[in-house]
Amino acid sequence: VTELKERFKMRKICSGRDWFVQPCSASTGTGVEEAFRRVVQMVPLPSEDVKDNIRETVRYFRSTTIRRV
Repeated sequence: VTELKERFKMRKICSGRDWFVQPCSASTGTGVEEAFRRVVQMVPLPSEDVKDNIRETVRYFRSTTIRRV
């Protein structure tokens, strides 16, 4: 983990944002659940304005999409 942080200059590049390096292995599954839990904790929930914008965008695309029969 320390080597990755140094090699990718994480402290410099990501100094203005939250970040975390989680040791994990997709082939063995070790640490994967913990990594996803960390991602969920770090991703901010959308505000009501963003939720409304998403709803409006979805409605627009639904109304303009050609329905296949």
